[in-house]
Amino acid sequence: MVEVLATGCAAVLLVRPEFCLSALAFAEVLASMGLPGGLFNVLPVPENAVGELLRGAAADAVFVVGRARTGFLVRQALAGCRSSFSSFHAGRQVAVVLEGADLHSAACGVSEAFARSCGKGEASGLHVFVQESVHGTFSTLLTERFSRLRAGLPNDKTADLSCFSPLPCEPYSGADIGKMPGAVTADVSGIAANCPTVPVLLPDVAPSSAVVDAVGLPLLLVTRFRTPKEAVSLVNCVRGRTGVCLWTENLACALELATQFRVASVFVNMPPTLDPAAEFGGVGVSGVGRVGGRQGLLTFLKPAWSTEGAVVGPELDWSHFGSETRPGRVLPAAYPAGAQGEDETFELFYAGQRKKPESNTSYPVHNLEGRVIGFAPEAGRKDVRNAVEAAVAGFKSWSTREAASRARVLYRVAENLSLRAKEFASRLGTLEGLPADECDVAVSTCIRRLFYWAATCYKDVGSVRSSTSSGGVLSIKEPLGVIGVVCSDSAPLLSFVTLVAAALATGNTVVAVASQSSPLSALHMCEVFSVSDVPAGVVNVLSGLEEPLVRTLAEHHDLAAVWYHGESDLAAAFVERAAAHSGKATWLRDASRDWEVDDHCSGRLFAAQGTTTKATWLRDASRDWEVDDHCSGRLFAAQGTTTKAVWLPSGQSFAN
Repeated sequence: MVEVLATGCAAVLLVRPEFCLSALAFAEVLASMGLPGGLFNVLPVPENAVGELLRGAAADAVFVVGRARTGFLVRQALAGCRSSFSSFHAGRQVAVVLEGADLHSAACGVSEAFARSCGKGEASGLHVFVQESVHGTFSTLLTERFSRLRAGLPNDKTADLSCFSPLPCEPYSGADIGKMPGAVTADVSGIAANCPTVPVLLPDVAPSSAVVDAVGLPLLLVTRFRTPKEAVSLVNCVRGRTGVCLWTENLACALELATQFRVASVFVNMPPTLDPAAEFGGVGVSGVGRVGGRQGLLTFLKPAWSTEGAVVGPELDWSHFGSETRPGRVLPAAYPAGAQGEDETFELFYAGQRKKPESNTSYPVHNLEGRVIGFAPEAGRKDVRNAVEAAVAGFKSWSTREAASRARVLYRVAENLSLRAKEFASRLGTLEGLPADECDVAVSTCIRRLFYWAATCYKDVGSVRSSTSSGGVLSIKEPLGVIGVVCSDSAPLLSFVTLVAAALATGNTVVAVASQSSPLSALHMCEVFSVSDVPAGVVNVLSGLEEPLVRTLAEHHDLAAVWYHGESDLAAAFVERAAAHSGKATWLRDASRDWEVDDHCSGRLFAAQGTTTKATWLRDASRDWEVDDHCSGRLFAAQGTTTKAVWLPSGQSFAN
């Protein structure tokens, strides 16, 4: 609620009726402090009615904190409403203990983290990964600490743990797990009759054990691993993870592992904590977007030039979306304009090479006068699969490149495009039927955008935040991964260059779908990429019927985000709906964006879309691709990155 009020927005808090008393009391406190009426509102609503209520409310931004199932249903219900969506669904917490760590401090910190997590629904419990060389010693210390934990009633201030009614968890129950070999239970003497589930420690659990999936029970699971690389693989396979507690005395190892964990927060030698200055959130199914810090504020902001607003969600039929095919082929009524005896061959571009479509078909492209000016290759599902596989392979090397190396590649692309500026302007005039001066402006704007995003590779890579606790917080920007980009029909070349450059500058790889009506300019641009030292798989370009390609991209689980800037509201709504299944980030067209205005296509908000913030980026009909202010800035850049908080405590060496 703090970010909502701090950004000048009004908040409506929807809370389940059985938990509404504390929220209503908080609203009374705010009213007594002089908060104007209407800025903070509390509405008790049953959980199963939240989605339909929000669908008809036309809320500009929706943030869901609760069960993952609730967030999934709400995001599906909001498809087509143009509401910014963020969520946080905390799962079981994770801790990693390496050899050489202070095992006594680690056992104490793990016990404290477990005690804090009990009673938090799906976030109850803790999974600890311990290096095999210290597993025996650590298990002994942890068992000793755990056996001294005392469970009590919720109003017992002297109890370490509070009893609660767990979520339904099949096929296990707390009583069954407590009888497993080696299980250690907490002290529940005196309240056994009132404690439905006894906290249990399992000191040696295999990663493949079914008990690992028992969500909602107060379980402290300990799993051994051999090498730090194996620990990274195990942690990244934990479903619903939000943060990792890492215990080690090797700072270099801690920082390297922190960059490898796919989580939003890493706590070095300390239990999990929250601070308004540092971002936290989920990854994939555990949440979309960030809370707290600078990134949390961006969730509730939009550019001043944007005129897009939320609408009441229409009733849409998804059953046949993307299943239509082109009508039967017919011979064109006229030869391509400018053809000299033979037509120019256009092909798809992925894995660093020009490829024929798997269907071996093409479709005619017409200019504004209705004449056929060329034939574009028609990609299908298999072409999308091949392009995504190439992008996944290219991401491994591109994301680990130094910022200076990525900048040199983008500078090279800009220089090669400037050498062929007259050729591209002439072709653009032929393809789009635009006046020569407008074509020159469009090409020069593309060159300027490439130089802009090459320069931003060095900027805003992270920061150091102070916190209320001792020590500091490293805020690290990380790329999302493979991004699917659907270009605008209003500015086919300018939108393609702007979006691809923004994604590449933030370390992502791209599978771009060229404009359906004017794909040839984007396919021409692939010639520049191929001679500009762009690694294979970093840029992949497809053309064809938009809706089938959009459906395949949105449903592909190897894509981290989909940036849809086409003209179809139905396709935009489908992207939002499909993203709910895998937790993808989405950025949809803003109709008020002018692609020729630099402020619309640059800056922090634009760049943030390429990092793992994973907030919903909606299509804005007011965006003008020719206006730099619409295609730059912090909000634009934020679409391609995510923020990871690495907590480094201090003040403990001389505690005594």
